[in-house]
Amino acid sequence: MKYLSSIGKALISLLALFIIYNQVDFKLTMDSFRSLDPIYLVLSVVILIMQALIASLRWNIVLNSLKIAITYLSALKIFSMGLFFNQILPSSIGGDSVRGYLIYKKGNGVRESIKSVLIDRVIGLIILMLIAMIALIASGELIPDSSSTSKILLITLIFPLVLSLVLFLDKFKRFFPNWKYIDEIFSILNVIRRQIFSIKPGGYLIVISIIAHSMTVLVIYLLSLGMGAGLSLDGAFIIVPISTLVMVLPISISGWGIREGTMIVGMGYLGIAAESALAISLLYGILVLLVALPGGFIWMMSGRNRSIISEIKSKNEEMNL
Repeated sequence: MKYLSSIGKALISLLALFIIYNQVDFKLTMDSFRSLDPIYLVLSVVILIMQALIASLRWNIVLNSLKIAITYLSALKIFSMGLFFNQILPSSIGGDSVRGYLIYKKGNGVRESIKSVLIDRVIGLIILMLIAMIALIASGELIPDSSSTSKILLITLIFPLVLSLVLFLDKFKRFFPNWKYIDEIFSILNVIRRQIFSIKPGGYLIVISIIAHSMTVLVIYLLSLGMGAGLSLDGAFIIVPISTLVMVLPISISGWGIREGTMIVGMGYLGIAAESALAISLLYGILVLLVALPGGFIWMMSGRNRSIISEIKSKNEEMNL
């Protein structure tokens, strides 16, 4: 039973890719790959590496705000291993579990270690939702179709409600009297709210998150530019944050298939051919995997090898997570 979730995610990714493959001219997709200017490929890799460095800095700030003393270099090493496991593990024991566990192994409390990862994730998600909401509001001129505009307006109205729910859910504690771990969830939300609405570290976390998410947009734009797909930078700022939000849903393996589908649909509204959108999305996924590989090397050099997986499983079972 414990493998059903992983199998389900794999099937969803494969099914989505299979459907897409049968809906596009794959020869034209391969032509897009071959037409890519290598300069844009190199620039994209450099930006993704810088993005990892900046994202690890955000986590390091969160760790320090929780009184977890760790240097940026140590946080970067652990963050890199987390990126690697995010790409290779289809199960619920992914990169976040690895990050939390390795912080715990450095002598920190289990719950504080888990909090650091969750707070980092949720802050990044909140800023991503804000960027997506602003992009949707500004998308009217780029997406002239009236039916699409009404859908965009509906989604735009939903985003503030979701953000408010995430930030202030603990204010409705009386409605969740007997939920397991609810006190821990409310505690995390309280910390997130304090951090976001503070000048320090809140200001730093917001700026870093905006930069990190903008780098994803820039990479997609550069890949499009290198392939001559015709995606504008403002168009990328509309499509990419929404696609990234959809990828967050835990229904596929590292977003494969789901990312390609949303990219094709989103870029289609902007007049980008499905074959070009597919090539951009696939190449982006490959580059993310490539940038994550050094984390695997760090993991192997750490001497932990495969034992870390069984250790995390045992700790999860012990905590009944």
